[in-house]
This record gives sequence, C-alpha cells and structure tokens, in this order.
Amino acid sequence: MTSASSQNLQDQLDEVKLEREDLRRKANTAERYRQKLEAMQSLEKDVQSLRSQLEESRKHAQQVEDAQQGLELTIQSYRQTVANIEQTSSEYRTAKQHLEETNHNLLQRWESMNEDRLRDTEVISELQERIRELETATAGKNEGKTLQSQLSEAQLNEDDT
Repeated sequence: MTSASSQNLQDQLDEVKLEREDLRRKANTAERYRQKLEAMQSLEKDVQSLRSQLEESRKHAQQVEDAQQGLELTIQSYRQTVANIEQTSSEYRTAKQHLEETNHNLLQRWESMNEDRLRDTEVISELQERIRELETATAGKNEGKTLQSQLSEAQLNEDDT
C-alpha cells in the first residue's frame, strides 16, 4: 500500500472519527433534548396538577368566604338581638324601679292611713266611753234633754278644758 493510499485511509479514518465524534455529540445533544423534553412533560404535568390544586383552593376559598359572610350576618343578627335585649332589660329595670317607688309610697301611705285609723278608733272608743259616762251622769240631772244636746254640751265642756 502506498503512502497515498495510507494517507487516504488515514483521511477516511479521521473523517469517520470526526463523523463519529459529530454523531456522538449529536446523540448527546439529542439525549439532553430528550431529557429536557421529559422534564418539560413532567413540569407540564406538575403545572396541570398545580392548576387543579389552585382551582380547588379557589373553590375552597370561595366556600370559606361564603361561610364567613354567613357568619358575619349571624354575628350582626346576634349583636342586634343583644342590643334589643339590653334595651328591654333597661326598660324593665326602669319600670321595676318605678314600681318599687310606687310600692314604697303606697306602703307608707297605707301605714299612715292605718295609724290614722287606729287613732280614730281610739278616739271613737274614748268618745263612746265619754258618751256613756255623760249619759249615766246626766241621766239623773237632765232626763228631758236629748242625746244631741248632751253631745253638744259635752263638746263645749271639752273645748273649755
């Protein structure tokens, strides 16, 4: 074999080596692209999964917001009910105080009237006793006088003393 043929074979070998190196680089690049493609497909699945989770989270957040609005309405209703109860309670306290004052005043008035009745009963008893005494004392003196004139005389005598 000649040097030209050996050179030619060497050139062909170098070309094959270059082609092989070029193919190896292309295969490595293709492998990297395949890996990136798989990674992108995996990322797309993750993105889709995250989108589903986001949608579920949004639905849940809306449910929570709806429930919160319902609770706020309930709380507002309770606040109004408490305010009404406090107002009614205040009115009852005022009415109770008024009734207690009225009761106290009526009790004092009853006690005063009862004391007056007892005094009047005593006075009536004393007067009835005096009338009897006068009737017996004057029965002998003034048999012709009427009871009315005797009472008038008794009052005059009492006024003099």
